[in-house]
Amino acid sequence: MVISHVHDYFRVLWIQGLFIISILAGWTNGYVTARCMKTAGYADWLGGATFSALAYPIIVLATIIVIDLIEYAEGS
Repeated sequence: MVISHVHDYFRVLWIQGLFIISILAGWTNGYVTARCMKTAGYADWLGGATFSALAYPIIVLATIIVIDLIEYAEGS
């Protein structure tokens, strides 16, 4: 974003915002994974951690790719 280069203060806010978003996304990912594992009756924390570490980024990336493909198909 251009506004982050206007002043050093905005750059710090930008980095802090990304850090807070990463924390909230990681917490939500861990909570949902734990609830799904509890519902399914799994107790293997290593498998759950591996799945959550791989599944969340893959889902986010796939969503971004699909949105980009739709925009490309529409000629945007």
